Amino acid sequence: MPKDDFIDRSLRRRMIRSVKNEVRYLKRKGLDVVFNRNATHSDFKEAFIHPVAKFIMEASHGMPSGYLQLANNEKFFPDEVKNSSNLQKVVLESCFQGDEKNLQRWQNVLGDDVDITAWEGQPSWESLIDFNNSGKNNENQPGNLMDVVKEVK
Repeated sequence: MPKDDFIDRSLRRRMIRSVKNEVRYLKRKGLDVVFNRNATHSDFKEAFIHPVAKFIMEASHGMPSGYLQLANNEKFFPDEVKNSSNLQKVVLESCFQGDEKNLQRWQNVLGDDVDITAWEGQPSWESLIDFNNSGKNNENQPGNLMDVVKEVK
């Protein structure tokens, strides 16, 4: 296995482990949780229209033009979203989704009632993992994932 593949897989494993506390917290709160490590275009689209979806977090590849590159290299554009009436929070951990133009596209389709957490530019794996864990060393995004999750009602 090439060194870069090993590093990517190692970071991906750390990233997955970094959200497990939040998944457990939401389940203890009585909410249904779907944790899909390899979401396809249809999986992602269905998450947004699910009638009881309250919180969505994604961590795929984001592009400067605003689309997400999902499993199997499928492209997902914010304009494809149909919002569930119950959706409260969305965390977009992909690159460029917090850039002003892209964030506005997401906000337009999700509505002003949905709180969106997203990063400008290209956040490092380390900064995302730090946000998911404690947020103590993350200068790019205030707070942490558990703070966001605890606000889901």
